[in-house]
Amino acid sequence: MRVLEMVRPGDADVLRFTQRAAPAPGPGQVLVRVAYAGLNFTDVLARRGVPGYAGSWPFTPGLEIAGTVEVVGDGVAGLAAGDLVTAFTPQGGGYADLAVADARLTAPVPPGFDLATAAAMPLTWATALGLTRRAQAGPGDAVLVTSAGGGVGTALAAVLARQGVRTVVGGAGSPTKLADLAPGVVPVIRDDAFWTSAVAAAGSPFDVVLDSIGGVVLQEAAEHLAIAGRLVSYGAAAGQPAPQTPAYPALLAGNQTVSGFSMLGLARTAPHRVGTLIQDVVALVTDGLTVPAPTVVQWDHLIDAHVLQSEGQALGKTVVAIE
Repeated sequence: MRVLEMVRPGDADVLRFTQRAAPAPGPGQVLVRVAYAGLNFTDVLARRGVPGYAGSWPFTPGLEIAGTVEVVGDGVAGLAAGDLVTAFTPQGGGYADLAVADARLTAPVPPGFDLATAAAMPLTWATALGLTRRAQAGPGDAVLVTSAGGGVGTALAAVLARQGVRTVVGGAGSPTKLADLAPGVVPVIRDDAFWTSAVAAAGSPFDVVLDSIGGVVLQEAAEHLAIAGRLVSYGAAAGQPAPQTPAYPALLAGNQTVSGFSMLGLARTAPHRVGTLIQDVVALVTDGLTVPAPTVVQWDHLIDAHVLQSEGQALGKTVVAIE
């Protein structure tokens, strides 16, 4: 079967197309013929050798897939060969004709469901849903998404709107990204005046801040929380060590909460919770949640799409057509 692999940590020249034998599902797993696989910045972190993202080398990235179940492993209930599914593959392996998925991280999708859209759901949209639940975002809240471009930013805008929040302010690092933010998001560029502009756009400090940048931005986010505000960190794209969170007396005085959210971490420690999030996203979409169609690239252009992702030039959500 065809796969894209990273032969070692490094720049884009470590990516190559190759052939491997088809894998076999073990107990509690399913083998999926992949129709589409989602691209994520996590793939970039794996390629750069950031600890915790690639188990061994060579490594096949790809954390979210949609396709058809080919083989069901021992002990799997509720899934059968021929089922259309979407799955989170935290061990990677999605950029291939066939991929093994944990049945607990796999959810059926209704017949006729667009599989390109389904490939964006098990990590990107489930992350957005998990973040809004972790932050307890709700009616009347002013929310800041520090990096609102790309797939998760788009998904957050839709899920937060469904939650009835008052305002969603979205940060972006370039004018191009700023122009591509989801409808309804108040755009603010991340420059020297970012925090002044963001608070002015919301009209108040933030009830919720969702941050995937880390570093100094995470520290400054904690300083712009409202009373009883909630800050959730879900990434560190800046690649900097996370600074210390506010001192305990400040958190206590403000009744504030600082927490983390990681789908990879949750999949490794509480996979049933990730499975619930994926199933809930499928249910929300079936119930009318609008998921914008992702950008679809062909297999031969997958490396180019990965490079765009690594350079921060990808707009919205991108998936690769594999089948």
